[in-house]
Amino acid sequence: MENIWMEQKKKSITTCPPENGSLPERFTSESGGSTSLAESEVIKHLGATLHPDLIDLINASLSPETIRCYRKDCEVFRHWLNDTYRDENPETVTQDRVAQWVAWMHGKGYRSSSITRGLSALQAFYPDMSTVISSAMVRAALRGARRQQAEDGRVTVRARPVSPEELERLCSVWTVSSTRGLRNRAIMRLGWLCAARISEICALRISDLEWTSEGLAVLIRRSKTDQGGEGVAIGIPRCDWLVEIRGWFERARFLQKNFNPPLFPRFRRGPDQYQSSIFERPPLSVRGARDMVDYSARKAGLTRISPHSFRSGLITFAASIGVPERLIAAHSRHASVRVLRGYIHRGSIWQDNALDLVVRRLTAPVDSVAELAEVVTEVVELQEPDELDQLMNGFPLSSTESEEK
Repeated sequence: MENIWMEQKKKSITTCPPENGSLPERFTSESGGSTSLAESEVIKHLGATLHPDLIDLINASLSPETIRCYRKDCEVFRHWLNDTYRDENPETVTQDRVAQWVAWMHGKGYRSSSITRGLSALQAFYPDMSTVISSAMVRAALRGARRQQAEDGRVTVRARPVSPEELERLCSVWTVSSTRGLRNRAIMRLGWLCAARISEICALRISDLEWTSEGLAVLIRRSKTDQGGEGVAIGIPRCDWLVEIRGWFERARFLQKNFNPPLFPRFRRGPDQYQSSIFERPPLSVRGARDMVDYSARKAGLTRISPHSFRSGLITFAASIGVPERLIAAHSRHASVRVLRGYIHRGSIWQDNALDLVVRRLTAPVDSVAELAEVVTEVVELQEPDELDQLMNGFPLSSTESEEK
């Protein structure tokens, strides 16, 4: 079964678009092996016949998800190039044309992050364009797109962190009595406790979990910031949430008889989804996990919830209760301190707030937020200016306003 999953992974990398498509044709070695789309132009540039084993290593240099995103970005570029400048080779484009493509992407509503990824895709697929992409004109166009989007109020939309109470609402959508429900509850709870990316959760195996008297040790074999696979262990102290995770662990280990099966296998749809050969199923895909989270959020009545909400939820909650930054960074495995502090800032905006003492010294005309909301509603609904003046008499005026009155 392991070999089957590896073959499927290779197919997802080495499969290339048809020859009449808008992307570069695939390169085939003399032995019949084909390269990945992202490296085909690199191998053409080398002008050498490579061994299939070396081609497989080159294929593995980029993840399947990266290949998929880069392929889409290059397809957009090729379509634009063919529509604007007929029959032009992407490898020979000039910096003004690439900058014009950046302007076109910005005009179509693409975010600056998507434009940046598109430039990275072009640089990976067409190495000869590296000098053009890094030119001053292209970089200036990208900076201008970022500034205009910031002025227009288009900010980066981050996943909303999930609080422990909201996690309980999400888990309540699924019942513990069903196999699928127990698996989905374990995914969400383990993702929150580990502050893990959804790809890390889907890649877990039975052997990656070790139960001890102190709690649960989870081995993350490879991650976004650990492409080399050095691995890191995460410790989860004993708590009530580990009961459901242990329950799913025992059930998954009992149902799957093969060596080192996936911790969260994929389920088929239909009446026979639990009947036979559960151990023959591959691990749950990232897309399947995302669909599960979206369904849980809709049923729980929550909005702006994504799989990344569990990772940001643990970081935000830990920051809100005063956990030191170094401990959060060690648990979340963030490579960028700036990104981590973005989560911590959102979680600690009410702790050590500079306005605490200021607000306490202000004389508030209302005693509660609910009463203030009622006052604002009355102001909006008022029709007569005299009534508005009477209502404003209850609010303290500044010295300047008093003199004018």
